[in-house]
Amino acid sequence: MKGLEYILAKLQEEASSRTLVETANEAKEKAKETALAATEKAKDLANKVATKQQQQQQQQQQQQQQQFV
Repeated sequence: MKGLEYILAKLQEEASSRTLVETANEAKEKAKETALAATEKAKDLANKVATKQQQQQQQQQQQQQQQFV
């Protein structure tokens, strides 16, 4: 009976280890996805800021040109 208990305990250890590895891999994958999403969001915001700055510069140039006319 001791042998069976030992084998069952070993199987249980392997199963829980596998589960921990799988859980760690899933967490790693989610972290990658989150990082990619954050990077995309940052790029999008940076593009919006750049566009807004260009628009403001164009408006300032137009205002300066109108002052000279």
